[in-house]
Amino acid sequence: DYGYCNSGFLVAGQILEKITGQTWGSYVEENMLKPLGMNNTYMNTAGLSQRDNIAYPHNNLYSSITKIPFDLVDNLGPATSMVSNVKDLTNWLMLQLDSGKYNGKEVLPWSVLQKTRDINILTGSRKSNFYPTHFRGYGLGVYSTDYNGRQVYWHTGGAFGHVTNVCFIPEENIGITILTNNDYQSFFEALRYQIMDAYLGVPYTDRSKFQWGFFEQNKKQTDATMAAMKKRVDAKNSPSIKLEEYTGEYFNTVYGKITISKSDNLLICRFQHHPDLIGYMQYMDNNEFQVTYSNIGYGIYPAKFYVTNGKANAVEIKSNEFVESDAYLFAKDPQGLMIK
Repeated sequence: DYGYCNSGFLVAGQILEKITGQTWGSYVEENMLKPLGMNNTYMNTAGLSQRDNIAYPHNNLYSSITKIPFDLVDNLGPATSMVSNVKDLTNWLMLQLDSGKYNGKEVLPWSVLQKTRDINILTGSRKSNFYPTHFRGYGLGVYSTDYNGRQVYWHTGGAFGHVTNVCFIPEENIGITILTNNDYQSFFEALRYQIMDAYLGVPYTDRSKFQWGFFEQNKKQTDATMAAMKKRVDAKNSPSIKLEEYTGEYFNTVYGKITISKSDNLLICRFQHHPDLIGYMQYMDNNEFQVTYSNIGYGIYPAKFYVTNGKANAVEIKSNEFVESDAYLFAKDPQGLMIK
């Protein structure tokens, strides 16, 4: 079965470094960005806020559109930390549409480019009821599908309040780059389909309206979940133990350490590897707290403490699925480290 995982790209980056002796970032910069004239593309996210002419990230999952901080995701660099723009990505698309050449000079051998497009696993093999497609598959970092009789290649991307879509259709010499700076929307998908429809002779369908239906459904579910948690917080129930008993250091084998302290009637959660991130924890009931992250892009979620003999010994905490799909279980006892 097919399953997408960013960690696969991280592993590929580590392999590249082992073989070439260069970091993924320096190798790509030297062998791809410079030959393609992608002079305003950066291979890391450090210092983004100090650069000029940057599109700041936004989120509107829990309220109106809100500006959020840049995240440092360089540890997952090969999957998500390249920072670029439409002009530079156009050069990349020109390479894709000219058999690996840019301005007449080979940057990637055509045989290598073809290998990336070869489908290694099918992600779908049934006729779509909504789009003129019959199959979809995944190659090496690129999806492939038929669309009204043409073969289309594309990939989406997303990090810290941005979502993107890059697509090319070699038979028609078409390349599409869509960059957005709000991560809670499907417009970046709808626009790609709308453009493809127009160029490939597909009868008009409002693709935005179709995607908006999914957005509204998800928003209603989110609003209902938020209202239910707010009701529990507003009930002002008394914790089963003193707030101080929830505090301390908790450990997880994968993440490391979180530190929970008390501030008035709140608990404050700080994260070892996210020094600028704070989780504000308000008591609901049954040893569960509502966690509101200082960077709203991480979400608002319940956290559950496990209490034995009047002492909290573990806490299960979660963030936005865009950040991490699984909840993590942190334990006070370093010998009993667990992950869930």
